[in-house]
Formats: sequence, C-alpha cells, structure tokens
Amino acid sequence: MTHLKLNEFKEAYRRSSKGLPFWAKHLLLGFLVWLETRFIDAKVKAELERAEAEYWLNAPPSPPSTPTGHYSERGSSIWDEMSISTNPPKDQ
Repeated sequence: MTHLKLNEFKEAYRRSSKGLPFWAKHLLLGFLVWLETRFIDAKVKAELERAEAEYWLNAPPSPPSTPTGHYSERGSSIWDEMSISTNPPKDQ
C-alpha cells in the first residue's frame, strides 16, 4: 500500500479528509500520493541540475589527454604484419 511521505501532504490529507466518505478519502489519498510523487521527482531533478551546474562551474579544468602507444609485429612473410596504434603514423 502506498503512503504519503512528506509531512505537508500528510497534514493536507488529514485536514481534507474530515467528514468525507471512505471512497472519497481513498480517491483523495490516491491523488495526494500521485501529486507528492511528482513533487518529489521535480525537487530531486531541480537539485541534481543545480548541483551539476555548480560542479561544472567549479571543477578544475582537466589537462587534454593525448593517447600514446604503438605495437607492431612482423612475421616471416609479407602478409604476417600486424600493427596497433593509438596515434596515426608519422608518414601520413
């Protein structure tokens, strides 16, 4: 069963449900749970966006990365050559 999590919504339910029949209380609770879920999601999304923006404003710049490395093998024939590189060859 789904329950309300925030005190503001619990208080709103207590005040609004007085004098209502059971079926109306059930509908009111369902609506408040739906509304509270959307409210929490919106607050979390806004806080995450704010924190991400603050992080990128205050983050130290990272030095550019330049991958290096080259591996080459030659076999006994002309077709047995293998080369793996992260940088383009110097002759191109």
